[in-house]
Amino acid sequence: MTRGICESSEATVDHVYLGHNIDQNVVVCCRSCNASKGRMHVYDFYQSSEQFTDELWHAFVSKFASRFLKREPNEQEIQAWRQGFKEECEERKLYGA
Repeated sequence: MTRGICESSEATVDHVYLGHNIDQNVVVCCRSCNASKGRMHVYDFYQSSEQFTDELWHAFVSKFASRFLKREPNEQEIQAWRQGFKEECEERKLYGA
C-alpha cells in the first residue's frame, strides 16, 4: 500500500484463495493490486510483476503461514509453504481451476 490521493491506492480486502471466507484468507491491498490479481493464483500474481521481489514474496508467505500456524514459522516451514504455493499453482494450470 502506498499513500496517494488516487482511488487505486485506497485499501480493499482481497481473498488469497477465491471463495474461502475465513480470517486467515483475507489481506489488505490497494484497489489496483486487487483488480490486477483478479482470479489469479497468489503465486502467479507475485511472479507476474517485477515490483514483487523475492523478499516481498518471502515476507508475504511468512505472514500468511503465521496466521494459519498461530505462531511465527521457522525458515524451513516458510520454504515448505513457498514450495506448496508453487506446486499448487502448477497443479491448477495442469488440471484447471
